[in-house]
Amino acid sequence: MKATRFFALLAAAATLGTACETTETPGEDDKGNKPDTTTIELSVNNDLPSIEEQITFTVTHNGEDVTAQSTIYNAADNSVVSNPYTTPSETCSLEFYAQWGFYESDRISVEVSTGDNFNHRVLLVDHSGTNCPNCPRMMAALKALSEDSKYHRRYNEVVCHTYNSSDPASSTDAYTISNYYRTNIDPSFGYPRLFFNFCHMESASGGQTPAIGRDNIIKEIDKLWKVAADAGIKASSTFEGDNLVVDVEVTAKKEQEYRVAVWLLEDGISARQNGGYEPWMNTHNNAVRRISAGSAEDLSGESLGTIAVDGVATKKISLGVNSGWERENLKALIIVSAPNAVGGKYEVVNTALCPAAGSVDYEYR
Repeated sequence: MKATRFFALLAAAATLGTACETTETPGEDDKGNKPDTTTIELSVNNDLPSIEEQITFTVTHNGEDVTAQSTIYNAADNSVVSNPYTTPSETCSLEFYAQWGFYESDRISVEVSTGDNFNHRVLLVDHSGTNCPNCPRMMAALKALSEDSKYHRRYNEVVCHTYNSSDPASSTDAYTISNYYRTNIDPSFGYPRLFFNFCHMESASGGQTPAIGRDNIIKEIDKLWKVAADAGIKASSTFEGDNLVVDVEVTAKKEQEYRVAVWLLEDGISARQNGGYEPWMNTHNNAVRRISAGSAEDLSGESLGTIAVDGVATKKISLGVNSGWERENLKALIIVSAPNAVGGKYEVVNTALCPAAGSVDYEYR
C-alpha cells in the first residue's frame, strides 16, 4: 500500500473515532482484532479481453466477497477505475490491484487484444516420479506458475512419471516421451527436469540446481510464447467402447506444414510423494497415460499437410483407455507442431486441452 494512502486512512479512522463511540473498519471485528490472514485476492472474469470490452473484478477475503467495499486501481498511475471496467480502444497490457480497508491485493495482469488472434500455449513437459526426493520443488514451482494470472493461459503442462516404475502415475508412453528428450535434447538429464515444446529445456531445472522456481520457468516461456499463435485448435471427444475418439480441427494463421498428436492425461492419482512437504503433493495431475503416436526420434504425430492462411484441416484420432484409469479424470491434450528452422525438427506451435467426452473451442486473445 502506498504510504500516503495508508496514513490518510489512519487519519480518517482517527477522525471517525472522535465522532462515534464505535467504528467498523473492514478487516477488523467489533473489538478491533484483525483476522489471522491480512490478504485479499483480486480476480477478473476475463484476463484476455478484446478492445472496448467490459470486464468485471471480484475481491475476496478468506473466501468472502468484499467487492462492494473495495476500490480497484490501475497500477500504472494508481488511478481508481470503475467496476465493471471497459478496456481501452487499442491493444495494451494493464495491471490492477485492489484495496479493502487497510489491505491491498497483489497485482493482476490484463492483456487487451483485437480478439481475432489465436491464444498461444507453450507445451511444458515435467519429468518426475513418486520416489524422486527433489521433485516436490518442481511441483511447487509449477503450482505457483499456475496461480500467476498473467501466465496461466500461456502454457499447458504434462507430467511424465518415469523416475520409478512402481509409480501408479507412470505409463509405457511416459517412458517413450522421456526417451525422446533423452535422445534429442539431454542424454543425461536428472530429476526433476522440465522441457518446453519438443526442442527446448529449462537449463536450471535439474535436481542438484537450487534455481528451480516459477521465475525461471517464466523466463523460458517468455522466450517461446507468441502474441499470436501460428494456428488455433478446436476439438471434441467421445468414448467409444475402450477408446477415446478425438476429433481435431486446426485453423492456420501461417501457411506451413503441420502435424498433430494427442496425449491422454489423467488427474487425481493418489500416491505418496517422496520428499513431499504439503498434502496436495500426494495427488498427481496431468500424468501421461497414452500418446497417439511417438518414438524416441519423433513425437510430432500425424501429418495435416500444408495448411494455407485461414485454411482448416481435420483429423480423427483414437486412443485406447485402460480399465484402471478413472474416465472422469481423463483429458486429451492436442499438440500441433510444424518444422522449425533448425535441422527440420518439429516445434510445437500450439496446444489445447479437451475434456474426455467434452469439447474445447478455439481460444482467442
